[in-house]
Amino acid sequence: MKRVLLAVLAATAVAWLLPTGADAALNMTYQGFNFSHQGYDYAPSIVRDAAAGQWVMYECGVYTGSDGYSGDGIFRSTSGDGVNWSSPRIALTVGASGAWDDRHVCDPSVLQNVGGHRWAMWYTGIHGRGTASAGPNAVGVAFSDDGITWTRSSTPAVDCAALITPGQDAWGCGQPSVVWDAGASVYRMSHTEFLCTDAACRQNRLMVSADGIVWQDDRSAPPFVMPQLSVGPDFVRGADGWWYAVMGGNTDCGRHPGTLASELVVYRSPTMWADASAVTQVGCLGYSDMKLHKRSAGRYVAEQGFFRTGTGNQPLASPTSATRVWLGFGFAFNQYHDPSEEIRGAVLNVG
Repeated sequence: MKRVLLAVLAATAVAWLLPTGADAALNMTYQGFNFSHQGYDYAPSIVRDAAAGQWVMYECGVYTGSDGYSGDGIFRSTSGDGVNWSSPRIALTVGASGAWDDRHVCDPSVLQNVGGHRWAMWYTGIHGRGTASAGPNAVGVAFSDDGITWTRSSTPAVDCAALITPGQDAWGCGQPSVVWDAGASVYRMSHTEFLCTDAACRQNRLMVSADGIVWQDDRSAPPFVMPQLSVGPDFVRGADGWWYAVMGGNTDCGRHPGTLASELVVYRSPTMWADASAVTQVGCLGYSDMKLHKRSAGRYVAEQGFFRTGTGNQPLASPTSATRVWLGFGFAFNQYHDPSEEIRGAVLNVG
């Protein structure tokens, strides 16, 4: 499911302030990955598996099942150094025809040691195989003891129909980012809500859970809209105690305003959700920074995810450090879902 990056502020949402150029230390660099997969790939969730001494990445790509149906599936790759990745293998396919997630599964957010299992994955599931609608969407959860074979819940973990005023919930919700907040002893989830059937109604919401399975609306944090009205942010708790959020933007880091999905922007705040006055832009990487293989710059930069520990914190093992935050993202030369779209990397210097 591709992330919609343009929207109009929802009336009930709180807006994050887009800082001025003088406030932004745009200290991000491109980091290429040795990653290859036929078809498009995007929306990575990258986890440090300390026990195995490797990185594990889950990401979206096109998959054709044994029944001939093609849709987004979630693939798994591994890496010893965070740069050279194994060939992706399917980890989670769509549900059976008629299931709540029978059309697409995408946008994984993966942690370790949840609910008595070694691995847990929250993801966007889309119902309506064979239809042309954009939803309904919901957030599902699946568990695994080896990271390879997954068992999904038969019902969504978060269904926005219970959170949104009846009649508003046009497309449902998705694009989760889940983090364990050790200080509060709760899991926190940010997800995107789709309040109507055009780009005018997008917002993000925080949920909390004691076990990662049963979720409740976090009433202390109202629904919010990110700078540039971006949706689907990924979060990580930094080694410095700050929260970092990465999302797409549309200015090529100020060089080409109004260019859809032309940059990744990182913001820092004291909490996973913060009001506008507490949010600072600390990094930006635009498509003009990534001229690859002597070709013109790519024109679609989005679908992002941090390198994280199994609890959603900033890893300190190589290739990350206390002064660097790594992330992956989907990158295409022409448009989203172009066959050229692959997983690339970026590094944010926070030192």
